[in-house]
Amino acid sequence: MVVSFATSNKPSYQATPICTLVAPDGSNVTFSGASHTYTTNVSSPWQGLLHTVRFTGLTPSQRYKYTCRVGSSEGAQHSFLAAPPVGYLPVTVAVVGDMGEGCNMDDHGRDGCANATIARLQADVAKASEETSASAEANNGTAPFSLLVHVGDIAYTGGVETVYDGFLNELEPVAASVPYQLNFISADLAAVNRTRTPWVVAFAHRPVYCSTNDHNDCDIGALWWAYRIVNEGALWWA
Repeated sequence: MVVSFATSNKPSYQATPICTLVAPDGSNVTFSGASHTYTTNVSSPWQGLLHTVRFTGLTPSQRYKYTCRVGSSEGAQHSFLAAPPVGYLPVTVAVVGDMGEGCNMDDHGRDGCANATIARLQADVAKASEETSASAEANNGTAPFSLLVHVGDIAYTGGVETVYDGFLNELEPVAASVPYQLNFISADLAAVNRTRTPWVVAFAHRPVYCSTNDHNDCDIGALWWAYRIVNEGALWWA
């Protein structure tokens, strides 16, 4: 399990990120991670730090609590259910796309207004956080979904990257408790051992077939064929 969070790039945040994990029996262990940043050429670039901490040694289907800090700043406590044992089925996945920030009453006309979707996701995860490890096993993991996939068109920043902050703050109650997959790249597909994992499930926000030469929409089909997703896997697009 990997936890990622963002802060400003003030000197007080330029320290090693640390997360404390609390097991169901009350014992705890501390994990440290790493930080990085990025730059872009947009009109209003985001300036901050991205922190990542990896949890290891988790017991399948057990609920853990955790808090993370950088320097003297500590975030709220969250919880998550560790992944079930390999081969455990079924697994329920929630999929969203074209989702931006929640909108105020006076700007509901802009793209991606997600008030109702975000509210529903938050309510579902709040319900799931009340599950014990035993009830979660009986109810097929984190009810009603175990993974949230965002297939594309995220936040609708319009070139103002600070919009990501507002969007992810709204989504934090969900993304801090359920694995949230924002994207994937060809390297992920290349790393799959198809002998061990013959079926690969892929999601896309581009058409699998295309009748134009628009590279923005038509460049992903070749990827599906190159990694045998179309005829030897499962593919959804939206």
